[in-house]
Amino acid sequence: MTQKELIELVRKTHPHMGAKEINKKLNIAQRKMCLQTKAIKGSSTGTSSAGTREYELSDMIEVEKVYLKDDDGNFKQIPRIVGSPSEVE
Repeated sequence: MTQKELIELVRKTHPHMGAKEINKKLNIAQRKMCLQTKAIKGSSTGTSSAGTREYELSDMIEVEKVYLKDDDGNFKQIPRIVGSPSEVE
């Protein structure tokens, strides 16, 4: 279904809404659906520091896995930590 068809469909039940408002609401609904179904996937890399346990993650929805690269260039998956650092240690 095209954006134009969606606008026409919405206008059948909400004739007072303009195309701009409908587009805005459709984009919000699309984003919510993608978040709920976990349709958005991506990856990110960063540098870790010895002694640092928590890092700021910008624009992340959810972290599924974390890998650490060793001195030989091999990647090792880090086990999931449940709870705050003070509870785990």
